[in-house]
Amino acid sequence: MNILVTGANGFIGQKAVLAFRTADFNVYGTVRSTTNPKNTDFIALPENPTCENWERILEEKDIEIVVHLAGRVYPEKDSLREFEKSNKDLTLTFAKGCLNKNIKKFIFLHISE
Repeated sequence: MNILVTGANGFIGQKAVLAFRTADFNVYGTVRSTTNPKNTDFIALPENPTCENWERILEEKDIEIVVHLAGRVYPEKDSLREFEKSNKDLTLTFAKGCLNKNIKKFIFLHISE
């Protein structure tokens, strides 16, 4: 079974990827940058991914389950709109892409202060 973990190099994402790999799932992760070369199955995303970007990834990797962990945890000073854009708008775009590709399960987890 193919699983996509967004925010795969984040605090929770790293642990989720390890747990799924340990359970013998095929795991792919999306990240903002691929600075960790040992994780060759990480997919770097554009700054503001579109629904089409997401659909292409889901289709190319034949994803069945999505665990959405990506997002900003702390709003930067004077940038509440960027915080909202990252955590609400991009999540909605991603969820629409998952609906369009008939993803079996969409698990969403977000932490905030």
